Amino acid sequence: MRNKFANVLLPIPKEIDFDYIIPEQFSNLVKRGVRVLVPFGKKEEIGFVYEIKKNSTKANSYIKKLIDEEPLINENLFKLACWMSDRFLISKGEALNKILPENLRGKPRKKKEKNLTIETPQI
Repeated sequence: MRNKFANVLLPIPKEIDFDYIIPEQFSNLVKRGVRVLVPFGKKEEIGFVYEIKKNSTKANSYIKKLIDEEPLINENLFKLACWMSDRFLISKGEALNKILPENLRGKPRKKKEKNLTIETPQI
């Protein structure tokens, strides 16, 4: 099967298109509006899938991880991000990041487990 590609908006200050190859295991799961973990330089970033493409001349890296099962960003939020980008001179990726609640921004945090012990008085 031929690879599909995702145009991903990253929360960086430049308005640049980044295309990534969608791995076979994610091919039916990646949709417009989901967050994905992608390589970006020497680190990894979470971005938003803006468009699914059949062809790309720019893609040379694979999406590493699918963060969401269902899209977090709907069409109205994409329109809001485009308006924010024009109005406040920020990238669409930055605007989308600002739209999300703070606990959904950035890399997913690992849950900390706490072990609690309850001392009971001896009778």
